[in-house]
Amino acid sequence: MVDGIEDTGQTNTELSNEAINEAVEKSSAVMLEYQQRSGAYPSSPNFAVYNYSWFRDGSFVANGMNRTGQIESAERFFDWCSKIVVDRRDQILSGGKLNARYCQGPQILNTVSLRI
Repeated sequence: MVDGIEDTGQTNTELSNEAINEAVEKSSAVMLEYQQRSGAYPSSPNFAVYNYSWFRDGSFVANGMNRTGQIESAERFFDWCSKIVVDRRDQILSGGKLNARYCQGPQILNTVSLRI
């Protein structure tokens, strides 16, 4: 017993539909607010030095945005990804590497590469 509350060993993890819907709406609003003009979703909107967007993580966000009806947001992200891949077409076709993360703007990072 802690502070007059008996510990039954069980945790109540059920959330109401209202609480779930509220969390989804707030999360969607945050992602829309911080989505860059380029279409990229920031990896950490509150840490300016970390100005990256990851293909994998952004894809999960875009899927969530699509499922909540924010289709235009998801399409903007995939357009951003497509531009990066198309801009590096020759590099990729010649056996080069495609980075797993890019700055949200036009800068290119030369780290964290994926072999295609």
